[in-house]
Amino acid sequence: MEPHLSLPSDAAFWRRVPLPLLVVLAVIAFAAILVPVLLVATTPRIVQHKRPHVVISQRVVPKAELPPVEPVQLQEVAPEDAKSINDTIPFSTLPNPAARAFRVGGSAESQARAVDCLGAAVIYEAGDDAVGERAVAQVILNRMRHPAFPKTICGVVFQGQERSTGCQFTFTCDGTMVRRMPSPAAWQRARDIARLALNGSVYRPVGHATHYHTDWVVPYWSASLEKITEVHTHLFFRWAGWWGTPPAFNRGYAGSEPNIPKLSRLSSAHFGNPDTPVPGVATGTEGMIVDPATIPASAVPAPLPAESGGTAEGNNYMLTLPKGMSADAFAALA
Repeated sequence: MEPHLSLPSDAAFWRRVPLPLLVVLAVIAFAAILVPVLLVATTPRIVQHKRPHVVISQRVVPKAELPPVEPVQLQEVAPEDAKSINDTIPFSTLPNPAARAFRVGGSAESQARAVDCLGAAVIYEAGDDAVGERAVAQVILNRMRHPAFPKTICGVVFQGQERSTGCQFTFTCDGTMVRRMPSPAAWQRARDIARLALNGSVYRPVGHATHYHTDWVVPYWSASLEKITEVHTHLFFRWAGWWGTPPAFNRGYAGSEPNIPKLSRLSSAHFGNPDTPVPGVATGTEGMIVDPATIPASAVPAPLPAESGGTAEGNNYMLTLPKGMSADAFAALA
């Protein structure tokens, strides 16, 4: 018969374990509990980034209906979200033919105004970048030929300028032209590009694009048009369906550019009232030149008579400025 084997009690067992080993076991047990707790407590939360809801129109305007030109409105999305949304809109795989060459007509004064309006658009919209400026110029020419837009260059560029927001080109209504003036060299380069576009130069990559926007915003119309190309950080679009094809661009040029007072700081071609020339002011391509000899006597400063507050020495003067005279001409009266 085998002898009965007895196991030591728990208390007896632990009394027989060396103290250093007990300490090691206790530390291991504590760490086994503490480490998972710390990992759970300190693990960074994964934030689920929800893309904002974007309202997108997919309607294609039929040939029998003129496509509307509405004030520009942007989706309320962050720039990084806007780029992601824009990336989901594919480029059109349909042909992208170049627009026909355009050659401006009309009087010399009207042509000068066309150059100014187009030059202002390209410098304020694209900055002093020749490629971007050519692309913007082509879009404006495309619009001028499309029945949905005005029939002059200045009319297209300054469409909606009377609004505080929502104009077709934001620089015309957001105060940019007051806050920021291009340098003389940049302004000259912009006008040179405008002259080329108005005399037959075609920027082929944008085809018949009538719309564009930077990659960091999402206009409400972006997905309802055909995205045809990208120039730097700008995306270019044409109307989907018949209104984006060459036959739709059949509008003739009006040939008489309006006076745009906002441009008078940049060019004398938009100086004062175009129907009432100011005496003594000669207009040219580089600015306003005032011949002092031609200034009317009524505009020349004269001493006030004594009965009107003058002095014997004639130190007090009264000056009446001709109506419509620009501040640029005041120096000639000094």
